[in-house]
Amino acid sequence: MFTSLPPSELGLKTSAIESEQWYFQSAVWPQEPPMLAERLQRAGYTTAAEITNPFLQAGRGCSQGFESFRNENVAARFGADCARADVVTESTLAWLRLNRRAPFFLWVHYLDPHSRYDAPTTPLEWRKQYPAEWVAKRMYWVTELKPTDKATQRRYEEFCRGMYAEEVRYTDAWLGKLLAGLRSSGEYEDSLIVITADHGEELFDHGEMEHGHTMYSELLSVPLLVKWPRGTEADRVVGQAVGLADLTPTFLEFGQVRDQTGVKGRSLPRRNGGPGEEVYAEGLIAGGEEKTALVTDRYKVIYRPFADSQAEAWEVYDLGQDPGEHTNLAATNAAEEMRARLKQLSDQALVFARKWENAEAAKGPRHKLSEQEKRGLKALGYMGG
Repeated sequence: MFTSLPPSELGLKTSAIESEQWYFQSAVWPQEPPMLAERLQRAGYTTAAEITNPFLQAGRGCSQGFESFRNENVAARFGADCARADVVTESTLAWLRLNRRAPFFLWVHYLDPHSRYDAPTTPLEWRKQYPAEWVAKRMYWVTELKPTDKATQRRYEEFCRGMYAEEVRYTDAWLGKLLAGLRSSGEYEDSLIVITADHGEELFDHGEMEHGHTMYSELLSVPLLVKWPRGTEADRVVGQAVGLADLTPTFLEFGQVRDQTGVKGRSLPRRNGGPGEEVYAEGLIAGGEEKTALVTDRYKVIYRPFADSQAEAWEVYDLGQDPGEHTNLAATNAAEEMRARLKQLSDQALVFARKWENAEAAKGPRHKLSEQEKRGLKALGYMGG
């Protein structure tokens, strides 16, 4: 989102299975290339971040370029529980009241649609339909519900989907209040506003829940809503494939920042019907398995570089005919050119990752978690225990 580069080029992904804990506990954002906030700050913008995820710490380098960087989960009294959307919105509106006279770039990060799903506005009568001990959390599903009968499993799936929907409704209401605040301040019409997410959520679409386990569309296809500044001509719906790497060049274009050295994405299209991008994704899946993916308007290709056999290495889906990604076409010649390109990108990513590994081995861990940080990460499922 903030560099337009894949994690492997930033030293945020390594090639070894044991790197999972390194990523969660030690990794920091690099000082180069400059982050989006740094580029905009140099261009004269006031920059601020109002966030709540305990993973996003100033000690990890997340505050680079932000004059004001407030992590509500650290700044206040929340312990293992993250501040909710109401706190984030109220803090953001307070910042706006003090800073709206200058051109600004503002990052607002909500964490509410995240396990464990438990919005404060969930109707009690709806919640009472299910056993009181049920918790919408992956390990509870794995240890308690997955071994049970199919009827109980289906009921639990229904419960989790409903609880997640309530989290989305709750966050949406507070996001609406934030947008209303922008309108009342007079900043809304001239602002570029982007609403998106760093990942989706799997709600048993392929047998799993939460996120970080697969490369399917429920994880990689995220909301993307754009409110263009006043006077910008754009279609209401743009359907071609784009990626989160396109956010940085979009903000730089509208911020009139000419120097885009090292930026790989392209500014988001404003007209529907043009050719979509070939979007690349990479990640160390929870549990230590490496996966990459390539997505176009038609196909999705998933690659496992360390699969035990060639047959297990590839998944290919025709998104036009099979949007749910249930019929693997890897045994056919579908998307052969995409497979070759994805193999090349994956090999390149491992070269980058090993370069960073060698540098990290000499330095040792660069970020030491506090006990509060550990509690917050455990509450979100990033750490065991």
